[in-house]
Amino acid sequence: LGIIIVVLVILLIFLGFYFLRSFATEKGKKLA
Repeated sequence: LGIIIVVLVILLIFLGFYFLRSFATEKGKKLA
């Protein structure tokens, strides 16, 4: 059970980082 929680947390962090990077890229395109 502990391993599953750790995996879920890692996935959430990875998805969050990817989403923030994508959002920043879109914002950069709009500014450009």
